[in-house]
Amino acid sequence: SLHPEAYCSVRFYNRYTDVILIISSLIFALIINLFSQLNKNSLIGIFSQSFVALALIINAYFDLNIQFETILFGDILLVTWSEIQTLILLACVIILWLRYCYNQNLIMAISPEIAAANMVNVRLHDMIFTFILSSVIALTIKIFGALLVTASLLLPSICARIISYSPKLMMLSAVLIATCLNISGLFLSYSLDLPASPVIIFMGIILFCWLNLLIFLQQRYKT
Repeated sequence: SLHPEAYCSVRFYNRYTDVILIISSLIFALIINLFSQLNKNSLIGIFSQSFVALALIINAYFDLNIQFETILFGDILLVTWSEIQTLILLACVIILWLRYCYNQNLIMAISPEIAAANMVNVRLHDMIFTFILSSVIALTIKIFGALLVTASLLLPSICARIISYSPKLMMLSAVLIATCLNISGLFLSYSLDLPASPVIIFMGIILFCWLNLLIFLQQRYKT
């Protein structure tokens, strides 16, 4: 077991890391919002690769000996209780944001021009969304890794879109699908002694293909 002083230093380090990730996410959101006249997908790609390059430079210059294999592929066993608490807090913030800004976000998803005509501060809501998204990615990258974190976010929402007929049902379905994929993926990876993150992603891909196959068969038999 850890000495009390060492345990306190580890907890302080984890909290300090979480704060750095949140601040970095805010800076990233401000940068994306500052160059909002450019293509957002291009900006995200450029600055994401820039931050990765900066991390490599800092790691080499200060000889930090960071295991980049873990960052790329993730390891759920490395997640600490403080990071789980931060994720729970972030989930509560997202729920409150959706609760009080649902209509504005829905109008923006349909058309930013219509949202602006309805007196919605498009740039502010867009920056908040980018900040929340980047915070989620930064805090879950240790679980899924940089190569799989995008798939872990997209697969539940894409599957939910296939089976949903309203935005609210889509959000609830995405949460339920993500929960089921994570729990079943953890049990399967434990049973087969395989890495958890790739198993979860692969199960999501299987679900996506299965739902699309059902839709294809349904449309074919209708015609």
